[in-house]
Amino acid sequence: MSRPRPPHLVKERDRQKRVVWYVRIGHGPRKLIKHPYGTPEFDDAYALAVKGERATRPGSAPRGTLQWLWDLYRKSEDWLSLSMATRKQRENIMHHVLAKVGREPLSAIDNDRIIAGRDARAATPTQAKHFVTTLRQMYAWAIPKYAKVDPTAGVAFKKSKKDQN
Repeated sequence: MSRPRPPHLVKERDRQKRVVWYVRIGHGPRKLIKHPYGTPEFDDAYALAVKGERATRPGSAPRGTLQWLWDLYRKSEDWLSLSMATRKQRENIMHHVLAKVGREPLSAIDNDRIIAGRDARAATPTQAKHFVTTLRQMYAWAIPKYAKVDPTAGVAFKKSKKDQN
């Protein structure tokens, strides 16, 4: 006996005779599910379509995460006004940060996490300073529109040996 189809799921054939799946609630619009039937991706896309939410594009970060904010910042006028050397340096710093915490919500990034990141770079004080500066300037841009709190506020730089002399 075959497995019953989930509610609101419609199977059709396109012009090339391929099977395509849609979610259609009542007489509303059809929402195409691009993943193969029965896969976990299909189930996730189905659940989002039933809720009325859009699936994120492949490779894009979920809304409200650190990766999402960084992607927006890199499209901003503030980012484009930086020199190419500064952009490259900040992308290199954020590459490592986003690999670890890029999918975390902005609310999870607090003052203690910034201090921990700075202290993890204590062996290289200049790198620690650039880490804090990069995040500080991103949040300065984001505060009015995308972020509620600046987690870099009050985070001091560690003095490098060069600055102590």
